[in-house]
Amino acid sequence: METKELILRYGFVAGKRYKKSQKLRFLLGMTQEFQEMGYRTEAKQTEKKVLNNTNLYVGNISGARLLAESYYDTPPSCLKLFPYRFFSRSCRRTAGNLAVILPMLTIILIGVLFFTLAYVPLWNEGGQMSVAGAASLVFFLLLLKALHSFRRGFGQKRNIVRNTSSLIALLKLAQEEKGNSDIAYVLTDNGCGSNVGAEVLEQQKRRHQTCVHLDCVGAPGTLYAVYSASGLRPQLPAKLRALCQELTITPLNVDEHTCLKLDYFNKEDIYLLAGEYCSEGFILRKKQLLSTELQEDHLEKTVLFLRKFCKVLS
Repeated sequence: METKELILRYGFVAGKRYKKSQKLRFLLGMTQEFQEMGYRTEAKQTEKKVLNNTNLYVGNISGARLLAESYYDTPPSCLKLFPYRFFSRSCRRTAGNLAVILPMLTIILIGVLFFTLAYVPLWNEGGQMSVAGAASLVFFLLLLKALHSFRRGFGQKRNIVRNTSSLIALLKLAQEEKGNSDIAYVLTDNGCGSNVGAEVLEQQKRRHQTCVHLDCVGAPGTLYAVYSASGLRPQLPAKLRALCQELTITPLNVDEHTCLKLDYFNKEDIYLLAGEYCSEGFILRKKQLLSTELQEDHLEKTVLFLRKFCKVLS
């Protein structure tokens, strides 16, 4: 599978995965993609924190040593207003709130202006229905429909970096590792929100398994492997650093950066991400976030890392 073809398919055609119907179409396409490669797939729906969450599990989930994970949902459109901060609960909460508040305020303002300046009663003075009044009623009903449609906000259109790039890396890995029962793949829901999909995965993960989470791996910037040496099994941190040095990936041990506040970080897992490290943590600037081009060398390094790290776990 060519990268350009996958970008077109999952970055544009099925590039918006914000509403339930959009997610369902995407999952059906991904299920077919993996099944054509010979993988066993299972979509599981759970309800947690008053949210319906659907994860797609691919391969030998119970027996695999390595779980390669990426969230498949896409962020709200208001993210273009500020950078994306990895592992930040407040960033996701702000984005979610603005995605609802801004369109609601806009619709309400339009309604106020209309009824102040252009509203015509449905019935005229003679008791007959007014054409202009009927048009006013139709407009009012359209406003109500718009309020209902945008009650959860609306999604971002350009999602090639976040997080289609990570999904493409998983597909490329799955293509190269057909028949390898030591690697399984998980596509999680709500990765742009409350992180429920990853939490469900953590509860199902077995003791012998290590999970590597992918986030924006095709973005410009530095490719990082973020981990906690104290959370991984003995000898793994040294092997991880050696592998990163071989592939020119920057390893970052959070135990040595105590100032970092990582809300969605599990010490037993590893996180591959591309971005910028600064005093605020890991971020992606707006220009990088909205890019329609991927760093193919990052995708290649991600796939190689996962293939070789699986052998390290054996």
